[in-house]
Amino acid sequence: MPKLTINVPYEVLEKVMKEFPNLPPEEAIKQFLIEAALKGRRLEGGGKHGLEAFAGAKVERGVSVAAAVKCATPEDLARFRRSIEDLLNPTTGKIDDMRGKLATIIELLEGIVERLREVDSKIDRVAAQPPQPEAQPAQQQPPRPPRVAHAARAKAEAQQPRRRRTSAIEILKEQKIMFESDITGKIKNRDAFFERLRRDGAVVLELARQRVAIDPDYWNEFVEKLKSLNTNSEAEMEKVLGKVGMRLLKELMQSTLAYFDATTKKWELIL
Repeated sequence: MPKLTINVPYEVLEKVMKEFPNLPPEEAIKQFLIEAALKGRRLEGGGKHGLEAFAGAKVERGVSVAAAVKCATPEDLARFRRSIEDLLNPTTGKIDDMRGKLATIIELLEGIVERLREVDSKIDRVAAQPPQPEAQPAQQQPPRPPRVAHAARAKAEAQQPRRRRTSAIEILKEQKIMFESDITGKIKNRDAFFERLRRDGAVVLELARQRVAIDPDYWNEFVEKLKSLNTNSEAEMEKVLGKVGMRLLKELMQSTLAYFDATTKKWELIL
């Protein structure tokens, strides 16, 4: 008799076990399949059906269980498939519903992040404004000459250029490279930080151990220098790339994005 191995969802197995509580799971599944295959059929002499009809057919005609199952018509199999789909549809419906709710939550979170960015921008603008002079009570107002001097000083301060906050992309221009491990304790939302650098034109690499933001001009210079190297001697390479460039190359090698071809004596980048 051929043996079949099938995966049955727990909900389906539970329903089948309720139909045949006195049988072990594998026997219950087999009996359920036989009942489904022979459903609606009746044998002559007594109107038996299901397992009884199958048993009678085996005794009287010598037909095995496997042969009886093979006699199932396409309509029987279609009904069996529909019954399985009816059992699975509620579960798939719940999954689709959860997926829709998750998409709504993600959209709300993105809106909150955008609002927080606007608030941060307003706070930066307010912080950059010079402090306003405090109003003094009428009885404590200084005499006219000091007030005139104070007004002149305030005018002079207003004419001075406001101190502008240095942006992240400007800092990257000076540093050439930013490694995520170096800013872990300084930047709370590193995902937003690297995404902002990417939007401002920085080259952001997702490496095996960390992310790296690179000034685009320095990146082009680094690639050209690496192509000119025909050695894997660390001392010789550091003379050409410098300490910062060597650190970047080691991170690329750790992520299998750079390697030295011993045949061509050239460094290869896989990006």
